[in-house]
Amino acid sequence: MNQAEPLSQVGDLALDTDEPLQSMTMEEAPTTMEGRSNLRISLVMIALALVLFCSALDTTIVSTVLPTISADLRSAAGYVWVGSAYTLGHAAAATVWANLSGTRGRKPVLLAALVLLFASSLVCATAASMPALIAGRAVQGTAGGGMLQMVNIIIVWTVAGTVGPILGGALTQRLSWRWVFWIDLPLTGAALLVLVPFLDVHDARTPPLAGLRADSPTVVCLLVLGVVAVSLFVYCEARLSRMPLVTRLASPLRSGVLFLPIVISSSLMSGGVGFVIHKTGRYVEITHIGWILVLLETGLFIDFDRSSSLAKIIAYQIILGFGMGMLVFPPLLALHANVTSGQTAAATATFGFVRSMSASVAVVLGGVLSRTG
Repeated sequence: MNQAEPLSQVGDLALDTDEPLQSMTMEEAPTTMEGRSNLRISLVMIALALVLFCSALDTTIVSTVLPTISADLRSAAGYVWVGSAYTLGHAAAATVWANLSGTRGRKPVLLAALVLLFASSLVCATAASMPALIAGRAVQGTAGGGMLQMVNIIIVWTVAGTVGPILGGALTQRLSWRWVFWIDLPLTGAALLVLVPFLDVHDARTPPLAGLRADSPTVVCLLVLGVVAVSLFVYCEARLSRMPLVTRLASPLRSGVLFLPIVISSSLMSGGVGFVIHKTGRYVEITHIGWILVLLETGLFIDFDRSSSLAKIIAYQIILGFGMGMLVFPPLLALHANVTSGQTAAATATFGFVRSMSASVAVVLGGVLSRTG
């Protein structure tokens, strides 16, 4: 199959007309929106937006306050783990949540993830030691992985990616770093109050034991690989020394503002890419250009040093943001165009797992390289 074909001619997206896919899906769906008021639908959509906003916010909000947290809890060694514990939990739980939603239903799984996030945010906000905070962040990531699989609203990620670093810096500078976790409580609480009575999802459930047998070669191999991976993880982490803090002596709020060029440029580009794909149906070329820009900018980042000017920092971030913006949606679209409808959920979960795991590895690897280089 030529992946550069217009979307109307690819895989399961094949259409005989130019009618919008949304309208056709609604007509063919086994359930309709009849009996649901506009107010109810609006409340559910707002609550779902809050759910994903919390997941995205927890990913970005601590990025500018890690030095403050590390100093307050007197633990330089835990600096990297505050961020990576979340992304590791996020990556590890993503596929589990997706499979649970197929056997237990989407609403119960979403509500369970919300309750878990509420409790873990409370643990983080009241943590008196670095181990307690890291444990809370790991559980936060586990809950965030579930919410991300249940709700996929890209515009909310755009807002949270922009607001998170600045909001985290402002809360830390004006109040306390603990407020970057307290802020989750009213958001998740409001979402729970709306979703419990109003969210009505009719979904087919598969038996929990359906699928591969416990003694099948696939299951046995995955279990063995899992044990090996965990063993290697423990072995490597036991030999990691304290991570350094490399800083430009910027305040938490200013650190958040310095992230704006990359988040704004990537947000604008991702929106523009969506418009282009909608009009042309082509995504392969956009993906290639995005990778070229990211590769180019990775090389340019080598030129950064302590004396780099603000103009250089902004310019380099904008280029990287454009490349990242081109890679937000097209790879997932290409994936969906090349799998059957029954494989979409598993493919999406795997895609999210790879992205989350990459983020986890990048955080730790960056700290190691800074320490050694």
